[in-house]
Amino acid sequence: MNSALLHNGQIITAAEYNPDKNGQRIRCIDKSCHTDLIFVPGTDSSVPYFKTTGKNDHSKHNEKCGFYRILTFEESIKKVEEYQSDLMEKGIKETLIRLNLKKLDPDYVARTVEKEESEKKKGERSK
Repeated sequence: MNSALLHNGQIITAAEYNPDKNGQRIRCIDKSCHTDLIFVPGTDSSVPYFKTTGKNDHSKHNEKCGFYRILTFEESIKKVEEYQSDLMEKGIKETLIRLNLKKLDPDYVARTVEKEESEKKKGERSK
C-alpha cells in the first residue's frame, strides 16, 4: 500500500512517512477496514510501503476492503470513486487521470502513419 491513515485522520504516503514525526499508529485508508498497518522502509532496490502483518484479526484486511483481494475492473473503479470522495472530504486535492480506452473498442481502427516519408523529410532538412 502506498497510502495510510494517521492517528489524527490525515492521509500520508509511504515516501513521506517518518515514524518519529508521524507516530507508529497507522491504519488502512479503506473506511470499511481501518486495520493496523506497519511501515516497510525502502531499500536500494525497492520503494517504501505499508502492509499488514496478517498475524491476527486486527492486522488483516476485511472482505469489504479494496486491499483484501485483487479487484475486477468495475470493482476497482467503484473503490477509487469511494476513496476519492472520502479523501476529498479530508482536504486532499483532486488528481485527474486520463485513460485512453480506444483500443478496447472493437470498432476502433488505428490511424496509420507513414514514417518513411517523415524520416526522408528529416534527412533532407539536416543536409
